[in-house]
Amino acid sequence: MDEFFASPEPQLCRSVREACLGRGPGIVRSIAGSDRVRDFAISSARGLLSLPRRLESRFLYDSAGSALFEEITEQPEYYLTRTESAILAASAARIREVTGPATLVELGSGSCCKSDLLLRAWLDQAPKLCYIPVDVSESALSGACSSISSRHPEAKVIGVNCEYREAFPVLAQLSPVLVMFLGSSIGNLTPGEMSSFVASLAASMRPGDFFLLGVDLVKERTLLEAAY
Repeated sequence: MDEFFASPEPQLCRSVREACLGRGPGIVRSIAGSDRVRDFAISSARGLLSLPRRLESRFLYDSAGSALFEEITEQPEYYLTRTESAILAASAARIREVTGPATLVELGSGSCCKSDLLLRAWLDQAPKLCYIPVDVSESALSGACSSISSRHPEAKVIGVNCEYREAFPVLAQLSPVLVMFLGSSIGNLTPGEMSSFVASLAASMRPGDFFLLGVDLVKERTLLEAAY
């Protein structure tokens, strides 16, 4: 697997472009996100000064945290993954019909199990595709890229190891794209962060691009407490 280290835009964009021209799966790592300890300290201090106090969920997803979360999604109480996977399985062909042969970009890809349903729909319509998973967990990203490439050798897979927003500048050079943000992950953001996230993403997209957002509906408290 090829590896590329990149500083913030425009170098990150250039590194992704070079990876797309290479052979086999590649991982692009952002230098901007390499100082995780300092990043954690600054974010934690900010979170402890806020009311209510909070810690950004992205810090849960190191190698151990990512593996633990995958185990959680397999528990019978955790309905979200099963439900969303069923929806995607039923809708993947229709989504492909609407978007056409867009490049697939997934924010917070994890193990890529749900996105695999869309990859199959894409490959049913064309012999090749490009899939760009973005994840803060290097170990989860590397494993997912290898797994997807093994199952779908005709797919070009370029993993981007960085925060979501660091990857936004890459979208323009990949257009047309279908950007996926699944698992109700947007619920990890505060209302203000949601607005900023969506505005930044929209500014990075072009006419003809698409955004697929997975969100949970209102549930009984007992169901949520059992799941989480």
